[in-house]
Amino acid sequence: MIAKRHPQRGSALLEGVLMIPILFATLLTAAQLFGVQLAATRLEQAAHSLAAVLAEQPRIDQRSLNALIDQAANPQDIGNVEIVINVVSGEKELARTPIYRGNAQGECPTLSEGSQWGGSLPETLATPTGSNNQQARESNVPWLVVVQVCRSGSDLTLGTPLIGAKQLQVSSTLRMAYGPWEEMDTIPSRL
Repeated sequence: MIAKRHPQRGSALLEGVLMIPILFATLLTAAQLFGVQLAATRLEQAAHSLAAVLAEQPRIDQRSLNALIDQAANPQDIGNVEIVINVVSGEKELARTPIYRGNAQGECPTLSEGSQWGGSLPETLATPTGSNNQQARESNVPWLVVVQVCRSGSDLTLGTPLIGAKQLQVSSTLRMAYGPWEEMDTIPSRL
């Protein structure tokens, strides 16, 4: 009877040793997924914070915008990102060219073409037909600020192809309280 127990003990020990790499791989994958989710959450917070503050401003200048971006989208917190800010009318017309900020380039998809917004808006907005940008500005057409925050996910995980976090993109769209900002044409599109 004692002779029969030794092979069972050896097989249990072998099974335990073989399970260690599987357990380690599972824990590593869970940690990487947590890191990707944490980065996505921080991007969402930055995008929403920027959009919320920008939507409530009657005017904004370059210095104020840069200070706001430095506060809401600190690279130490969210990594190297590209931020794209668009001011869009309910008719999907842009008030100006997009404003690009951040220390990464080419991360966000282009959602505008010329003076037209090509992305989706969160609500169907009733707008007068045949109006141009100036008419829309003076009418009751709502204006929206759309903030995109994008970053590469290649530095988030060891096995990026396995996890699927090649690129993180978030967008926040809010209705502007005062319409397009005064003096916004003085803000350069890129720094």
